[in-house]
Amino acid sequence: MPPAYRDPCNGHSPHPQAVGCCPIEITNANRAQNADGLRSATVGTPVPSALSGAVTTQDLAYLNTADHTPDDGFDVQNSTVDDLVVAAQSGTVDAGTILGELARRIPGAADADGRGVLTSSITAIKALIDTGVIQTSRAESNGNYLRLWGLSVKKVKLIDGPLTVIDAVGDAELTAMGAGSGATTNKSKILLPRVATDTLFKMAVYQWSVLAHVYGIMQFEISSHFIFEVVFLLEVKHGKSFWTCQEYLIECLDLLDKKVCTASNVYTHDRNVMLSNAEKLGEAFAQHFARKSGEAPPTGGGGDARVWNGKFQPATSKANLCQAYNRNKAHDNPKYLTKDGTCIFRHLCNRWVSDKGPSGKCLAADHGWHNCTNPNKTADAKPHEV
Repeated sequence: MPPAYRDPCNGHSPHPQAVGCCPIEITNANRAQNADGLRSATVGTPVPSALSGAVTTQDLAYLNTADHTPDDGFDVQNSTVDDLVVAAQSGTVDAGTILGELARRIPGAADADGRGVLTSSITAIKALIDTGVIQTSRAESNGNYLRLWGLSVKKVKLIDGPLTVIDAVGDAELTAMGAGSGATTNKSKILLPRVATDTLFKMAVYQWSVLAHVYGIMQFEISSHFIFEVVFLLEVKHGKSFWTCQEYLIECLDLLDKKVCTASNVYTHDRNVMLSNAEKLGEAFAQHFARKSGEAPPTGGGGDARVWNGKFQPATSKANLCQAYNRNKAHDNPKYLTKDGTCIFRHLCNRWVSDKGPSGKCLAADHGWHNCTNPNKTADAKPHEV
């Protein structure tokens, strides 16, 4: 007798108790690509019900093609009609070039049936262009990573309402930002919808991670580290607003689509330039949303307008030591200020010293790390060890 079926998810997800029906099995199958670089990802079954509806069959027709890099060596003139339609759909050949080639073949068609196939193919491609499945220009084409981000944001919009998504169409300032030819400006990226609150941004990030995993586009083993570095570390450790993090994530996804970097090193690619551009775009989108919603424009790239009042936590408290104070920097991150502007940290020197045991700190109240006068301070940035 064949062995009894063993459910890979141990009953956590309801599904027919048969091989190939468990979401885990379906997700694993979606990772595989055939010789033509196509996946067989399916709609609905492997996706949690709370996230269903984000990806349609039309979307999957695009997403299931693993590589959308334009193919300059594609033989347009000698390809079949079906090959031309597939090339336009995958983005490997400019849709305008394909439409022109199909139209050119109509007068030379052998019979009415041949002309009908060409005409219907042109109509089908135009319909896919109208629905956004096919882009009309290589410069506007987004790969799978950006395409999936747009779908995730639109799903979040449906959950919370229309005012949580920013549409940059018609905004002269943002349109101008997307008109440049630099590596970090692109009209198609500018026209991607944006979420307008930190909570919804995190929700969209979560949905992108789930969908990228279940459809075989980027597995959790990779995306977990990528998202941590690009989104959470940037916001928590470096104090950037979610507006900046959102723009930086979009830039990184675009680099992945263009194969400029990999997920393991994209966050170190031109980091200063990319962050500077992300902050400018984040501020512009924040202002754009404020104008559309009728609210007062936010400051600091969409963050809180709190200003340090010169106060900080008592030396006897258990609060951490203030990095801004120790580096002689301005208190310009509202996350580290209370509502009245008080710093949430202690203003004590965090220089390591050699007379207080392992990792002992100076803790003087009259100076910080940058101008520490403690005679026992360590010569380097490492804690003293005994």
